[in-house]
Amino acid sequence: MNNTKEIFDFFISHSKETKQLIVIPLAQCLKSIGIDVWIDRKEILVGNHIYSEIQDAITRSKFCIAVIDQSFLKRTWPMKELELFNKKNNTSIIPIFVDLEKAIVYNEIPWLDGIAFEKMHTEPFDLNVHMSIFCRIISRLFKDNNTNKNSIEKTFESITKYDFPCKETLSSLIYFSKYNSSNLRLASIDLCNIGGIIYAISKTYSIPNNVITQMFLFSNILRDYCFNVNFIPDYNIYIGMYNAIVASLTQLDLLIQTIV
Repeated sequence: MNNTKEIFDFFISHSKETKQLIVIPLAQCLKSIGIDVWIDRKEILVGNHIYSEIQDAITRSKFCIAVIDQSFLKRTWPMKELELFNKKNNTSIIPIFVDLEKAIVYNEIPWLDGIAFEKMHTEPFDLNVHMSIFCRIISRLFKDNNTNKNSIEKTFESITKYDFPCKETLSSLIYFSKYNSSNLRLASIDLCNIGGIIYAISKTYSIPNNVITQMFLFSNILRDYCFNVNFIPDYNIYIGMYNAIVASLTQLDLLIQTIV
């Protein structure tokens, strides 16, 4: 019997006031690209011991998304969750301040001072409005999977010694495309195109890879966003896809090594 427990990419800490409006839609967006998310609504069953379940989930989660509103600061459980995650690793906490100035948060949670945070209003989480926040969150996960910390070109160089399908196509996209353009719309679309080729190559090996699949699903969302002239892609969107490509190239390298 396999007793290995599931590892979650994100644990979302929140107050009940933000659950329906922000947390559940955010979790659904993350899950739509294959990312594992822990929220208490789904994971804690009737009759389970709440504290032990939460403590166990924190232990098994890579990152904590802390959706902090005024109610969060006044409630025992959310503050306890954040405290437990801080003891584990405060560099893996991604705070989102909801209609709160940072001074108010730091007065209650002083150790958060210095940790990069996002801000939003009390409104439904919607990718059409909050794509930049979504990409900052995703970027942290892909950057964590980018073990070599290299650029796209440097990561690709380690693969070029192998023969693999669509090698010339991928090489052309990486060395001659516009993903370094100052036009972030064009640059982001080119990154999405590179992602499509990486995914196609990985599929020829018939070995599932979660990181590459997540990147591909993420790229489909970003491509649609970038093709919509009503939206203006920012640097967070670009760098989120950039980190996804580097992480996926690293995985493709490992995948090819298992075949050759």
